[in-house]
Amino acid sequence: MVFFSRREINRMRTGHMLGLLLGLTVLVSVARGFSQRDQIGQFLFIVIGLVALATIAIALVQLLSYRGSTKAILFHQDDKMIIATNHLHDGYRLRFFRDLLNDNITAFSDEEREQWSALTKEGFNAVFKIHDVRKPFILPMLFLVFDEVFVSDHMNRWDYFDCRNTSEPTYSRRGIPPFSDESVLPESKRQPAT
Repeated sequence: MVFFSRREINRMRTGHMLGLLLGLTVLVSVARGFSQRDQIGQFLFIVIGLVALATIAIALVQLLSYRGSTKAILFHQDDKMIIATNHLHDGYRLRFFRDLLNDNITAFSDEEREQWSALTKEGFNAVFKIHDVRKPFILPMLFLVFDEVFVSDHMNRWDYFDCRNTSEPTYSRRGIPPFSDESVLPESKRQPAT
């Protein structure tokens, strides 16, 4: 399993953007100078233009394939923790947790699955129920794998960690995920009415 650091991903993204810019520049140069060349020069310009088109196509495919921001919510309840994420198709992220915590992960019961199913309205899915593991062990793994991490403890305090620039954020901010409808949260996690 390969995890690229955020710095490497940004470096690759910059390289693809530069490749796209170079391909467009070469394509414009070929279009401007094509009619002024002899047959051999025109043939070379056609070859260079095709290479530029291939470079543009590859750069566009690579730029469009980058995933969006991945978010995780850690609901810390008495003796268990629930992890919800907004990207289920990133299976390697979830396998990372299953491989490390295989004995401490249990399946949801039907009642629990129904309780957490309301999160799907907001684009999150509860994926794991973890027991007998301490929060200081789980949080660094979440920081490593996800871009934004929201943590709700058993006292209904919310913390937000922005991990997009570093996998070890040094501070947190108070913040709840931007839910359009707070009724998706379990009864114990809703904000008190004022």
